[in-house]
Amino acid sequence: MTARTLMNSNLVALKPTDTVAAAAQIILQHHLRHLPVVDEQGRYVGTFGIYSVLQLAMPSAVVKHGLENVAFVTEKDGALAQRLRERQDELVRNWLSQDPVAHPDTPAMQVVQMILHGHTSVPVVDKATHRLEGIISSWNVLESLLRENR
Repeated sequence: MTARTLMNSNLVALKPTDTVAAAAQIILQHHLRHLPVVDEQGRYVGTFGIYSVLQLAMPSAVVKHGLENVAFVTEKDGALAQRLRERQDELVRNWLSQDPVAHPDTPAMQVVQMILHGHTSVPVVDKATHRLEGIISSWNVLESLLRENR
């Protein structure tokens, strides 16, 4: 079993020039945690996810200093939403993460290890062209394992 047999090739992807607001709507609409971002040629450039959206809603001092305990921070109702509104027109290319990628021939065990270490979906990228071929989530792996178990 390889990444090719595990991957979902029916992709929802963003462009680097999409706004945070547009990306947040797609994430919410499809109930996704992460979306791959591809350039005009379909090459994978990174991942944008719900955690980036939530991070944009937090006070910058909390994010910048990595505060674990924020119980002392008091705000008016709606402050989180207001901060996100103020940043909704920023481009997703400014908030990409560079998660590890698999290639179509990457062994399934290696893909599962990537998912476990990163707690995220794994983009499947063609070695030669860097085009995004698919994405593998923990759901895809579980479906495949249960299908084989029948």
